[in-house]
Amino acid sequence: MPDVPLVAHSPTEACLFLLVTPCSLCHKGPVEDLHAHTVNDRDAGAIVTVEGTCSACGGRNTHSFRLAQNGPSDEEVDPPQVNRTDSPSRIIDVAQWLTLFRMMREEAGKESDKVQARQLEIEAGQCLDEALKFYDDADNDLPREEAFFGDESLGRFRNNPQQYSRQRLIDLKSQLPARLPSTLRGSSQSVSKRRWWRWRK
Repeated sequence: MPDVPLVAHSPTEACLFLLVTPCSLCHKGPVEDLHAHTVNDRDAGAIVTVEGTCSACGGRNTHSFRLAQNGPSDEEVDPPQVNRTDSPSRIIDVAQWLTLFRMMREEAGKESDKVQARQLEIEAGQCLDEALKFYDDADNDLPREEAFFGDESLGRFRNNPQQYSRQRLIDLKSQLPARLPSTLRGSSQSVSKRRWWRWRK
């Protein structure tokens, strides 16, 4: 576990980070079966320690997050908000947001329940919104290399820069729903049970 907690804007962002972070032991499978313990610190905000099991080697992984306190909790918003600020993530880079986008779209394509499928597409759109927060140069259609936090992500960008075009991301977002239609709202109980990436307290 890192000495200093990772900074996450929300529990949702912390969970999504764990989805795209390999096991610290075998560097393969993602960490699943997440359980969290929260300590509220008056000065530092909410500190959450999350433990989980690697899907590949079965090893136990532990991560600690400092959560921002800026609005209603995830449980009060549907779909849960990733980041209510204009600041980009400090723990998930552009390449990882695009990976999460693809994961959400794939899950939506396999989902038979229309409400759940549409909710997943909304959350996929949120991943694109988060990726676009890294595009801070109005004259450049590509993000800066500083938007990639590791060699693997940076290598993907250098090998296929066209995949990271700002306009491409905007076009992908335009194909996704922004919110559930009124006729499908009020189905949060059905939707919440399919959030496989949420931790348990």
